[in-house]
Amino acid sequence: MNPEWHVEHVTSRFGNRMRTKYRNGQRQHGGNLSRKQVFPHLLEELVDAAVYAETLDDHLSTAIIALDHALRLKNWAIVEQVKNLLTIGNLEGTEEEELEVRNAPNP
Repeated sequence: MNPEWHVEHVTSRFGNRMRTKYRNGQRQHGGNLSRKQVFPHLLEELVDAAVYAETLDDHLSTAIIALDHALRLKNWAIVEQVKNLLTIGNLEGTEEEELEVRNAPNP
């Protein structure tokens, strides 16, 4: 992969995602973000990002182990499970409904 192509691809994709996220936030929250206090929200978003990063790390570790197992056994059902994990978030391939915070278990 050419580094120049890669940087253009990554920055273009990120810019498109940022514009979409910003516009969705405007519709959801209204107001002018440049005139709002953002620090408390930033801290919340950083915590969310860390949780997503740790979850992705878990998913990738599980995927690598499962793919290694699938290759040794020539088991394509395991490959399908890995695809489910990476595209849906679980080996079973079932969509999880978003739960309200009050339903989350206490640590």
